[in-house]
Amino acid sequence: MIFIRFEDLAQLIFDLKNINPDARINVKLVSEVGVGTVATGVSKAHADVVLISGHDGGTGAAPISSIKYAGLPWELGLAETQQTLLMNDLRGRIVVQTDGQLKTGRDVAIATLLGAEEFGFATAALVVSGCIMMRKCQNNTCPVGVATQDPELRKNFTGKPEHVINFFTFIAQELREYMAELGFRTIDEMVGRVDLLEPNYDVLNWKSSKLILTKYYIIQNYLVVLQDTVLQSKTMVLTLF
Repeated sequence: MIFIRFEDLAQLIFDLKNINPDARINVKLVSEVGVGTVATGVSKAHADVVLISGHDGGTGAAPISSIKYAGLPWELGLAETQQTLLMNDLRGRIVVQTDGQLKTGRDVAIATLLGAEEFGFATAALVVSGCIMMRKCQNNTCPVGVATQDPELRKNFTGKPEHVINFFTFIAQELREYMAELGFRTIDEMVGRVDLLEPNYDVLNWKSSKLILTKYYIIQNYLVVLQDTVLQSKTMVLTLF
């Protein structure tokens, strides 16, 4: 585990902003217990964006142990970050972004309702471009020509810009369908509306079923509540794990 003091982080952000006043400083945090406290410090240090990264992400040269066993689902870290920032009246000072195997418009809709304003896609976009997840990008031997400088291997690349364009078009279309179902016209209206989410306990395993997910709900007046009543009729089922 690597520890860093908030004053060191604040100094680093200060130095970066002095080097390039127009830079958009983005701090990436792994989704873990206590990530909301760290995100609060990031906000106080005047970063522009805090990225909550889930445990499912990681492509290319990332060690398999880091992909499989590091961090928690982005849903938990994102919910904690949103809640902590709101409780400390810091939510308006920073943009919250999330990533970690986002693949569908439904994923984006859930992330938005949990408090995210921006979303990162990597694995899905790479696969659309032809990546077959050989996990040896650092060896310059990618057989499909995605991550290599070898002229012979690059001839195997079959990806086209239209493939990625179509993928994100479908993402946006599915997201728009969920927005219409929930009664939203813009993403800004959706951010933080956790009252429209409810956990799907039927799909949780023996371990994750012990989580009290209702503690991650927070209403608009910044008070934490335990959701023990029936939600509104327009809800989405949040599936974790």
